[in-house]
Amino acid sequence: ELKRIQLQAGLGHPGWVIDHRQSLVNASPAADFEAAGMATAAQNLRSALMCPLVANGRAVGVIALYHVAPEFYSEDHRRLLDRISEQAAAAISNSIVFEQTREESLSDALTGLPNTRYLVSHVARELARAERHDSQMAILVLDLDDFKDINDTHGHHGGDLALREVADVFRRTVRPYDD
Repeated sequence: ELKRIQLQAGLGHPGWVIDHRQSLVNASPAADFEAAGMATAAQNLRSALMCPLVANGRAVGVIALYHVAPEFYSEDHRRLLDRISEQAAAAISNSIVFEQTREESLSDALTGLPNTRYLVSHVARELARAERHDSQMAILVLDLDDFKDINDTHGHHGGDLALREVADVFRRTVRPYDD
C-alpha cells in the first residue's frame, strides 16, 4: 500500500508541476517512483493526476493521485483537484506561517537562542519530569560581565556581534538535548 512518496525538489513530474505551476493529467507514474527509489511500487500504476499547491505565489507542494487504469483522469478530475489544491495550499501555507511564528516567538531575534517565554514553558516541563523520575535538574544562568562597556566602546552593532558570537559558542558546546 502506498501512502507517501518523497522526491527531491525539482525531480519527476512533481518538479515540472511546481516549476510550471500547472496540473498534469494522465502522466506516467513510473518516472516519479523511479526517482523516489520505489520503481517496483509503480508496476501497476498507469496514470497520474498532479496539481501544484500554491499559496500567495509560493509553491508549497504537489498533490498527486495515481490510478491503475491508463488515461483514467479527465478534465473534470483536474478541475476538482485544482479546487481542492487551492484550499489545501492555503491550509498548508497557514500552518507553515503559524509554525514559523511560534518558533520565532520562542527565540531571540538577534541570537536565535531560546528566550524567556521558551524558558518558562521549558523549565515547567523539565521540573515536572524531574519530579516524576525523582531526578535532579540544574539551571545555568550566565551574565556577561561588563557587556555595557562593549556597547559603549564599540556601539550597539559591536555589542550585537559579541552577543551573536557568545550564542554561537553556546550552540557549538551545548548538546541539543540539553537546551
